[in-house]
Amino acid sequence: MKQDANAVTLEYVNRWGDHHTLALYRDSYTMGGGFAISALDATDPADSEYLSPWSDITVNIPDNPDAAWWCATEGNVIIDTNNNSKELVDALVGAGIITLTDRVCHSGYCTYPFAKVAPWAMEAMGTYEETIDRLTADRQAERQPDAPTLRGAAEQARQASEQLTQDTPGISPARENNR
Repeated sequence: MKQDANAVTLEYVNRWGDHHTLALYRDSYTMGGGFAISALDATDPADSEYLSPWSDITVNIPDNPDAAWWCATEGNVIIDTNNNSKELVDALVGAGIITLTDRVCHSGYCTYPFAKVAPWAMEAMGTYEETIDRLTADRQAERQPDAPTLRGAAEQARQASEQLTQDTPGISPARENNR
C-alpha cells in the first residue's frame, strides 16, 4: 500500500500469482448516501488498461435494515466479497485501509462482511476525477526530463536540414524556407 500526495494505491497478488496495483478512490451511493470505495487498475502505465475501472470494493444493500443502519455511520462500509477475491480483501486489511468486524449481512446467496475504513484512508482517497488527475500528473512529471531531449532532437533535425540544404546543389536556402 502506498499513501502519498498522488493517490492511495494497493498492491496485491491474486490466487494465480498475478501482481496488481489498484488506485482506490472514494464515491457515495445514490441510495442511502453511504461511503463507497472503488478501484482503478494502476498496475502498468504502459498497458492500455491503465486506469481503467477494476472493481467496486464496497457494496450497497439499502434494503437490508442492518446494512442500512451500519452504513449510515461515516466510515462504515460493506465489503463486496461476491466480486472481490479473498486475496484483495486480505490486502486491504493488511494495508490498514479497512478493519473487518464480526458482523455480516446476507443478500441473495452472498454473505458480506461489515468493515470500518481507516480515517487516514477516507481522508487520503480522492474522487474518481482527482485520482485520475493525480496519477496522470505523476506520469506527466516523469516525462518532463525527456522534454529537453525531444527539443534537442528537433533542433538537431533542423540543423541537419539546414546543412543538407547548404550541401545540396540546386536547392537554395530561400527556396527551402518557402516550402
